[in-house]
Order: sequence, then C-alpha cells, then structure tokens
Amino acid sequence: MQIPISLYTSETTQKVVNTTALVDSGAEISCIDWGFVQKHRVPTQRLTKPILAKNTNGTQNSKGRILFSATLYFKVKGLVHQSFFHVINCGTENVILGLPWLQENNPVVDWRMGTLSIDEKTDRSKELRRNVSSVAIEEPTVNLVSPAEKKGINKFMDYEEPEDETI
Repeated sequence: MQIPISLYTSETTQKVVNTTALVDSGAEISCIDWGFVQKHRVPTQRLTKPILAKNTNGTQNSKGRILFSATLYFKVKGLVHQSFFHVINCGTENVILGLPWLQENNPVVDWRMGTLSIDEKTDRSKELRRNVSSVAIEEPTVNLVSPAEKKGINKFMDYEEPEDETI
C-alpha cells in the first residue's frame, strides 16, 4: 500500500518534500532511497558498523552494504512522525515504511477500502516545533530560526490533509 507523505528534510529549515511511501509489513527495516537522499540533500549519519543489505528475493542490494541512516520527521494523515531510516537503493520507491514504523504506530488498515488510519497519540508535531525553536548558537545567543521560518514551519504543521484517502 502506498500513502502520500510530506517529508521534513531538516529540523532547522522549512524544506518539505511531498512524496509517497510504501507501507510494507514484510520489510524488516524502514528505508529511504539513496538517489532520493542525494536529490533532496537529506541529512544522513554514517553507521558505526555497515550492514549487509538484501532484497526481498534474497539477492544483495545494488547499493551493497548499508553505510548511512537518516532520522527524519514526516507527516502522514495530518500527523507528524519521526522515524529512523536506513539509506539504500529502494528501486522504484522513495521511502519504505517497514515493520518498525508499523509496530510503533500500529495503524488501522482497511484493505478493502485501501485506507490507513493512525491514532493521534503518535503525533510528534510538538516535539518538532520544540526542536526547531531551540536551535541556537551559544556566544552570542542568536536564534537561528527566523520568525518567517517559524511561520513556515507552523504553516507546514497546520496543513490539513484529507482524512482516509483512498490509496
């Protein structure tokens, strides 16, 4: 099942990328495509220990080993989430929300209608606002998020998506 998401590519800027994510209960990890990461300059962290990446059919992923990860905020069904993604070659998908995301958020899926619903308890928008508002330099103390950026972030956070879209 594919769902529309708004990916917030940085905690300190208002860059948002609208894309789709494949919700895949068979994926042991959540991942983001390497080409998508490069195209949109998504910030990544180097893993301390590389992981061998295998595709669902058991073959080695074309990217070889997983060397990078990204912890990102994104919006699904009007709620903000934060997840850890491994950076790999995802084929035709930009983002795959795997079993870790499904277990954490426990969405209700109506397979007949092709809809996905998520409990509001998983919303992380307040945490995102707090992180964006607290970014500062120590000497002198300067807030790096301008009022215009805060307004843009709040506009992003208050954006209403249609409920229970058919997917």
